[in-house]
Amino acid sequence: GAAAAQAPTDAPRAATGPALQAWRQPFKGDGTVPLVSIVLVHEGPAPDAAAVSALPGTVSFAVDAGQPGAAMAAATYRALGREVVMIPALPMGATPQDVEVALRVNLETVPEAVAIMDASGDGFQSDREAVAQVVDVVAATGHGLITFPRGLNTAHQRAGREGVPTGLIFRDIDGGGQTDEQIRRAMDRAAFRARSDRPVILVGRTQPTTFAAIGEWAIGDRADSIELAPVSAALLRGNS
Repeated sequence: GAAAAQAPTDAPRAATGPALQAWRQPFKGDGTVPLVSIVLVHEGPAPDAAAVSALPGTVSFAVDAGQPGAAMAAATYRALGREVVMIPALPMGATPQDVEVALRVNLETVPEAVAIMDASGDGFQSDREAVAQVVDVVAATGHGLITFPRGLNTAHQRAGREGVPTGLIFRDIDGGGQTDEQIRRAMDRAAFRARSDRPVILVGRTQPTTFAAIGEWAIGDRADSIELAPVSAALLRGNS
């Protein structure tokens, strides 16, 4: 809406409009090929530039703004040409004002994020007050919102009503110590789902097994019938 077009003037280098538009990767996509987006949550001290560069260029990365080295990690992924998603570190059970202040600080730590994501469904999604505040802030800044399916999907529903581009995570591909083969099978299921429905968002972590599985899957047969897309494309198409 009108609010989304008015980025706050003091936002870091984002006065060019909604954050999702300002920081997204150019992505053609012909509009007919199903989209699968992968967001890998940053773990460890610094990004492994070689491992990142070996992945398809459309794989996006999420950085927890509360972790040590978050700003440097986010800047490194951006320098490697990747879209970045910000996982907020918010005080739970705090006042709406405290949540808003914390979120603004988080966005200064990860200033070029296209979207904000809940880490596991147990973050801001589990706190109704925080959900309302997060949605209000992203409606103003123009970020997308990515959440885990949880109960009534309050954050997803509320964001949709506010006109925020929003996506539900289809599957966590490696959170249970899955093998290379299990991760690839999960990606096959995601591709199948994307062909029958709408863009699919997968979440994983920056770990060697996951890097290897995505690399192998991307050059396999099944990858031909879908397009691996930056997460911004999944958010924008999923809400069109």
